[in-house]
Amino acid sequence: MSLYAEPAHKAAARMVGYALTLRSDYGNAAAALVFRHRLDAADRMVLVTAILDSLSDQEFAGVIRHFLEGAA
Repeated sequence: MSLYAEPAHKAAARMVGYALTLRSDYGNAAAALVFRHRLDAADRMVLVTAILDSLSDQEFAGVIRHFLEGAA
Protein backbone atom coordinates (compact mmCIF):
# COMPACT_ATOMS: atom_id res chain seq x y z
CA MET A 1 0.00 0.00 0.00
CA SER A 2 2.69 2.50 0.93
CA LEU A 3 4.30 2.10 -2.48
CA TYR A 4 1.17 3.35 -4.23
CA ALA A 5 -0.34 5.78 -1.72
CA GLU A 6 -0.17 9.45 -2.59
CA PRO A 7 2.20 11.55 -0.44
CA ALA A 8 -0.74 13.60 0.87
CA HIS A 9 -2.51 10.43 1.98
CA LYS A 10 0.64 9.19 3.74
CA ALA A 11 0.92 12.51 5.59
CA ALA A 12 -2.72 12.31 6.64
CA ALA A 13 -2.34 8.71 7.82
CA ARG A 14 0.68 9.65 9.95
CA MET A 15 -1.25 12.60 11.37
CA VAL A 16 -4.11 10.34 12.44
CA GLY A 17 -1.62 8.32 14.50
CA TYR A 18 -0.13 11.43 16.09
CA ALA A 19 -3.55 12.92 16.91
CA LEU A 20 -4.78 9.68 18.46
CA THR A 21 -1.61 9.43 20.53
CA LEU A 22 -1.87 13.02 21.79
CA ARG A 23 -5.64 12.91 22.51
CA SER A 24 -5.70 16.66 23.02
CA ASP A 25 -7.05 19.82 21.46
CA TYR A 26 -3.53 20.47 20.14
CA GLY A 27 -3.50 17.11 18.36
CA ASN A 28 -6.96 17.71 16.94
CA ALA A 29 -6.03 21.17 15.67
CA ALA A 30 -2.82 19.87 14.11
CA ALA A 31 -4.70 17.04 12.39
CA ALA A 32 -7.31 19.46 11.06
CA LEU A 33 -4.56 21.68 9.68
CA VAL A 34 -2.85 18.79 7.89
CA PHE A 35 -6.15 17.48 6.55
CA ARG A 36 -7.20 20.93 5.32
CA HIS A 37 -3.94 21.54 3.49
CA ARG A 38 -3.06 18.05 2.26
CA LEU A 39 -6.42 16.51 1.39
CA ASP A 40 -9.05 17.64 -1.07
CA ALA A 41 -12.73 17.87 -0.17
CA ALA A 42 -13.49 14.34 -1.44
CA ASP A 43 -10.70 12.86 0.71
CA ARG A 44 -11.95 14.73 3.78
CA MET A 45 -15.50 13.53 3.08
CA VAL A 46 -14.31 9.90 3.07
CA LEU A 47 -12.72 10.42 6.50
CA VAL A 48 -15.80 12.15 7.93
CA THR A 49 -18.13 9.45 6.65
CA ALA A 50 -15.98 6.64 8.06
CA ILE A 51 -15.65 8.35 11.42
CA LEU A 52 -19.37 9.15 11.76
CA ASP A 53 -20.29 5.62 10.68
CA SER A 54 -18.10 4.25 13.47
CA LEU A 55 -20.02 6.09 16.21
CA SER A 56 -22.88 4.70 18.23
CA ASP A 57 -26.16 6.63 18.13
CA GLN A 58 -25.38 8.17 21.53
CA GLU A 59 -21.87 9.21 20.45
CA PHE A 60 -23.22 10.66 17.21
CA ALA A 61 -25.78 12.72 19.14
CA GLY A 62 -22.96 14.01 21.36
CA VAL A 63 -20.94 15.11 18.33
CA ILE A 64 -23.94 16.92 16.87
CA ARG A 65 -24.65 18.64 20.21
CA HIS A 66 -21.00 19.71 20.46
CA PHE A 67 -21.03 21.37 17.04
CA LEU A 68 -24.47 22.93 17.45
CA GLU A 69 -23.49 24.44 20.81
CA GLY A 70 -20.30 25.83 19.27
CA ALA A 71 -22.28 27.45 16.46
CA ALA A 72 -24.63 29.25 18.84
